[in-house]
Amino acid sequence: MLLSLQGCRFLAALLVVMFHAASVAALDKYFAARTLEPWFRFGGGVGVEFFFVLSGFIITEAHRLDFGRPERLKRYALRRAFRIYPAYWLVFLLMAGTLAVMGGGNILALPAGVTGWLASLSLWPQDPAVVGGTGSPVLAVAWSLQYEMMFYVAVGCAIAGRRWVVTAVAVLLCWAWVCRELDVPWPLAFVRPWLLALFAFGAAASVVARQWPIAHPLRWVWAFGAGWCAFVVYAIGASWSIWPPIGAVQGVLLHGLLCAGLIVGLVKAERHAALVCPGWFNAAGGMSYALYLVHFPIVSAVCKALMALGATGLAGAAIAMLIVPVVAVTLAWGLWRGFERPVQDALHRRFLTAPSAVRVVRP
Repeated sequence: MLLSLQGCRFLAALLVVMFHAASVAALDKYFAARTLEPWFRFGGGVGVEFFFVLSGFIITEAHRLDFGRPERLKRYALRRAFRIYPAYWLVFLLMAGTLAVMGGGNILALPAGVTGWLASLSLWPQDPAVVGGTGSPVLAVAWSLQYEMMFYVAVGCAIAGRRWVVTAVAVLLCWAWVCRELDVPWPLAFVRPWLLALFAFGAAASVVARQWPIAHPLRWVWAFGAGWCAFVVYAIGASWSIWPPIGAVQGVLLHGLLCAGLIVGLVKAERHAALVCPGWFNAAGGMSYALYLVHFPIVSAVCKALMALGATGLAGAAIAMLIVPVVAVTLAWGLWRGFERPVQDALHRRFLTAPSAVRVVRP
């Protein structure tokens, strides 16, 4: 992957980390310091939405030659499964084991019954009104992975054939209309078309970056980068009630457009050597998924440790927000280097690498 996009992946993950660190530090059971929280409130939505757009770009770019070729569907499904599940299962099971050992009220956060465990492990969407939180027991941030899996299914339809794409689009449009006009119950309520539109922005960015000539890609980057910064500044101001917030749907769609435009500019600029990024961006982006998975429990652990050491109030919250990203990045790097990357490599060698051709020796 291009280094500029790897750097953006890391930035998006870091924004989510800071959002959760500020939000948890603001809770009454920790430091009750709400001064910092509005400054980072934008990070959760902005980080996840950028991930969705970037995922749409990457998957479309990686599998564009597979579209309409159903014989490649199995390989595609395996690649996506190897990318998402091993690291998720490891973090999920470690967290579930911790909650089970701790017992008490924490046991309620575990999945209920065999069905609940299977749904959680497979990233099947679950009703937040039933399982609580975000609809993802044990690992709250996994709600976004549920949407990621839905997008993978949509791409799988494109690989399976044109009629499957037409059917999927028709179903989604009808679903969008129903969600707009009616107060739909679960599971219909899970599908939020404006969130899925972010993946479509990324897919469109892949097409534009490959087919549209851009004479001055760095100017494109500066323009969309400035637009993205303005969006963030407005989001921060809305958190402080300085001005009214943008509507939820309008905000998501505007941000999706800005992210897609920025991605196109970065891709064009780097491919034409107009943009040079440091090599460490590759490792930073590589561990971004691990960072996304591990950071939330680290936030709670750091806050608890600081409270045990006597930290309180705004000072305690500020120290937590300094320590959390350092610890989270360190552990994420270890998870990526020590587990995620070698496991993916092993699975790819075992299931996706074509066997060497047998050499026939003629007598």
